[in-house]
Amino acid sequence: MSQCVRTSNLKVGLSLLTYLESTASGPNLATLSAFFKLWHACGGSYEEKELLSRYDNLRKQYPLLDATTSESAAMALSRTSRWQDAFELLDMIKLTHHPKSAVYTSLAVAAFRNGNNELAHSVMEEIFERDDRRPGPEAYLAWLQHSDPEELLHFIATHGEKPTDEVVCALSEKLKADRGFQANFTTINKRGICQTCNKQLTPQLPTPSEYKQLQVAMLDRVLLSDDVFLKTSPKEVVHFQDMLKKNRTWDVVIDGLNVAFASGSSSSSSHAKLLFLVVEQFWRQGKKVLVLGRKHMKNWPKRQMESLSNCAQLFLADNLSQDDPLVLLAALHSGLGTKIVSRDLMRTHMFLLKDKELRSIFRRWQYSHQCFFEIKNNGRVVIKDPLTFHPFAQHHHDGSWHLPYEVPGSSPNKRYNHLEVPEHWLCLAKV
Repeated sequence: MSQCVRTSNLKVGLSLLTYLESTASGPNLATLSAFFKLWHACGGSYEEKELLSRYDNLRKQYPLLDATTSESAAMALSRTSRWQDAFELLDMIKLTHHPKSAVYTSLAVAAFRNGNNELAHSVMEEIFERDDRRPGPEAYLAWLQHSDPEELLHFIATHGEKPTDEVVCALSEKLKADRGFQANFTTINKRGICQTCNKQLTPQLPTPSEYKQLQVAMLDRVLLSDDVFLKTSPKEVVHFQDMLKKNRTWDVVIDGLNVAFASGSSSSSSHAKLLFLVVEQFWRQGKKVLVLGRKHMKNWPKRQMESLSNCAQLFLADNLSQDDPLVLLAALHSGLGTKIVSRDLMRTHMFLLKDKELRSIFRRWQYSHQCFFEIKNNGRVVIKDPLTFHPFAQHHHDGSWHLPYEVPGSSPNKRYNHLEVPEHWLCLAKV
């Protein structure tokens, strides 16, 4: 049956299932699950009553399904007149697993197709509750077919998404036909200027009130959540907060181990050397620097650690603690303008905020404050400042838009981060 799924051969899959149903033992759960997946993949292209009959018989035998079978069945049901029954299976999946993007995408498409846009939007929002979940292109295409395309633009901007070229082409055609937009595929240079309309993209910094919201939320929802206390004790967080209160602010907060391990060496001497080279660059600029690390760093070469201490303040957490939340806490305590240095994209902490507006504020703050670094072949370390603009969808005062998008396969193995200008953009101008 899995082979039938791989080759999209519904005819053979149905023949196999019919044969198994004629035997004494019948098809097992794994085979039925694969058949549901096949039926969904082939677009529900045979009598749905046969599928629904098999599903009903399955539920009589197994009132509670495992997550894998629930996912396959939910995706199959999403293509039938009983698509709403798939939401019961979604709840069943949540008992033991986080539902996959493909399941959410199928349910969003079903809701759009059946005229329930409110439910479809809710499903699309729920996808983003985990940092490794994204809607499939089918969901965006269904949105364009059944709901407001400009609302989709705002949705994409809020979540910092980069849709595929297929979605962007459909979006541009829809906006040109229905809303009178002029659409051009373009590029944005490193200064944030569109090569078609010459508009300047902006950094979109958080306002002081938004920044205050983020400070409070980061402490309440991330640093003091159970997720962090699995690795960081409440006592240590309180100790760290006391240290923050006794000190003023810092210009730069560095995730020490994250930086040090970029050396690619197992030598503590190499770790200490790289960390010092990064710290020294800020120290020579007259910046006040805080380095967050762990207590095992005390075992690093004494002379190098003394040099590091002369250029920065060190805070060494317990060896089992999670130190990147402390990096965020120190940076947010220091106020707008304080930079952080880390290769970590902080996605987990952003998604722990569980609120799309707060996530948007966090993303805007992070993109304008996080520095990366590059190690040249000669060993020289180059600090890479944040871009002068935010590389995600932007809405301008005159109603125009700039939207980054992906061309699948155009940049294999390239890891996108917010110091890179996306290669492909759509420029949308109101005529």
